[in-house]
Amino acid sequence: MITSDTTETYINSGCETSINKEDSFDYEDDTLQQPPKDIFCTNEVRSCAELYRMVSENALNTQPSYQRRVVWNNADRTRFLDSLSKRLPIPSLCISVSNEKYEVIDGQQRIATIVAFLEEAEHPERDWRLSNLNDVDPLLSGKKVSEIRKNTPELYSRIRNNMLPITSVYCDYERNSHLEYIYKIFHRLNTTGSALNNQEIRNCIYFGRFNNLLKILDELSDWAIVLPSVANDDRLKGQERILMFFAFCEQLENYNGRLTTFLNQYMIDHKNDSDMEVNRKKELFIKTLEIAKQIEYTKKSKVIMDAVLYGIAQNIESLIGCDSAFLTARYNLLMTSIEFSSESLSGAIWQKENTLMRFNKSKEIFHAK
Repeated sequence: MITSDTTETYINSGCETSINKEDSFDYEDDTLQQPPKDIFCTNEVRSCAELYRMVSENALNTQPSYQRRVVWNNADRTRFLDSLSKRLPIPSLCISVSNEKYEVIDGQQRIATIVAFLEEAEHPERDWRLSNLNDVDPLLSGKKVSEIRKNTPELYSRIRNNMLPITSVYCDYERNSHLEYIYKIFHRLNTTGSALNNQEIRNCIYFGRFNNLLKILDELSDWAIVLPSVANDDRLKGQERILMFFAFCEQLENYNGRLTTFLNQYMIDHKNDSDMEVNRKKELFIKTLEIAKQIEYTKKSKVIMDAVLYGIAQNIESLIGCDSAFLTARYNLLMTSIEFSSESLSGAIWQKENTLMRFNKSKEIFHAK
């Protein structure tokens, strides 16, 4: 059985599985975007042994951040190795190449399985037992890797030397247009099955100081109090909301109604923020949460909380020291405004005009004095 990374089963643990109006921006797709003229792709083949060597020598970056996504179970990995041993067709891996640095775009689970299988020779303590499955070669089923290598060396070598197809995308990660195109590839490779959502893709591509900050802030206890529906979510919904917080706080006037593109550009521009800027952002978010958690909420949807946090952040200095009664009164006033009526929150939520009115109303109401 051949299992592709893009069609593996996602085991939902409380995450939303249907499209709702608040998260509809996850499905934006700029169909008119064309590849940069200086990006090109080649079809290549590499052996499992070569891929293992590249990973072990840190020449191929498989992006540990991918691991936040649910990984293949032992049965999936066993069946993939069985496919390799039988030399069945394997879907092409996709790897980006930038300045002689190799990074996985699609195929992390397959490569991780290959690494786990071949590393036993160098790390006996990691010896791994495959699943006992009726549809797998008995020489593999239920066996430890060390047993396979010792008792059936021909089978072990067949897997080790199997040649896998690879699509290599030659690009430059220092160019914004190239990053945007790599994002497009991620998006298109994950349009079926357990698709990576937008923030999971950003997490793979736009790594740097700012992305690390999002991970740290998403684990704050106050964040779990203020917006528990997304905080520290396995599919990075909390990190995406924190990204929105900073993007709107700093660039609301630049918002054109295309939220995915707006957030992507912010991450590109800030992925390597200085330590001073990262600390400034961290302090602002922590102070905002300290104030927000004092409010007694009657409604706490994500869209409402986006605006509440924005309004607080825009008035942060004047709100420090305000008591819960005052803050709750401001929130209640916000909930009675037309911008936060059921009708206003049931239409095109992320349309430019609606978004600007909602955020500016929150800024106005949370003005303390």
